[in-house]
Amino acid sequence: KVFVPPGELTSFSPPLAREIAFLPDLESIVIRGNTLRGTIPKVISEISTLKKLILSKNQFSGTIPPSRKTGSELEGEDKIIDLSLNQFSGQIPPELANIAGLTKLRLHGNNFTGPMPSALCSSNANTTEDSLALTVLTSDCAE
Repeated sequence: KVFVPPGELTSFSPPLAREIAFLPDLESIVIRGNTLRGTIPKVISEISTLKKLILSKNQFSGTIPPSRKTGSELEGEDKIIDLSLNQFSGQIPPELANIAGLTKLRLHGNNFTGPMPSALCSSNANTTEDSLALTVLTSDCAE
């Protein structure tokens, strides 16, 4: 588990990010409410044991790296991704819908563009209009 209380970090060096991915059995990364800048390292999306990724209320930017892992190693485990209140842009990766057990996906408060991935609309994740801030996208999930 990696937990950093709000306000404790002001930078996140790339070597640290690479090393986090190699921690055995890492299940949680909770670093919310800091002033971290930059992009999410792609290696974080490759951690097969990760159940909770909470990076909300920072200043991350760029695009969300698509996950190549489905999380099937942890079948039946609830998973949470909260990247809300940052400065992400671009399209939301449709691969997020392939994460087994994804129960909460919070992406509001960013600068996403393009259509809402239809796979996310039909997934079991809690993807309400409020949590995705669909008003900035060109299409919404069907009711």
